[in-house]
Amino acid sequence: MRTKNRYLFFALACFLGLVAVFVVDGYMGVYDTISVKSGETKQVFQADFWSQPFAQASVGASTREVITFTYQVDNRWPSNYQSTFHARLEQNQQLVSLLATENISLGAFQKSEWAFTLDTATLPNLSTGSQYTLVIERGALLRTVIIYLNSPGLPLLVKG
Repeated sequence: MRTKNRYLFFALACFLGLVAVFVVDGYMGVYDTISVKSGETKQVFQADFWSQPFAQASVGASTREVITFTYQVDNRWPSNYQSTFHARLEQNQQLVSLLATENISLGAFQKSEWAFTLDTATLPNLSTGSQYTLVIERGALLRTVIIYLNSPGLPLLVKG
């Protein structure tokens, strides 16, 4: 009888260990999400998007448009998380403007988000087909979003 219970407890311990590995590996960590809203289009780039090799997000917008960015950090550790994040706009690896700089201080299992905007009408070297890069740095982590700018279409003529 004792031998039967020993194997049952061993199997139960292995099962609980396997579940613990999945929870720690799949849930625990610090995750970030970038949301971009340009015009009527909203794109969300979640943490699993960035796990792909050579992941690089891209969005399209028109000149003379305001683009809204939201950066969210989700701390899924049972300890505090502190870092800083910097969001900057570059063109040809040259700094165009600094969009945001924030200190991140999150408690255990907390999340926070920051919003910042980009008015494309104020950008230098603005022409049809311009490209800019939004670079977000959080500690050693680097996220890039390519922004393609197109000239706005012609206004619609309405006959009255």
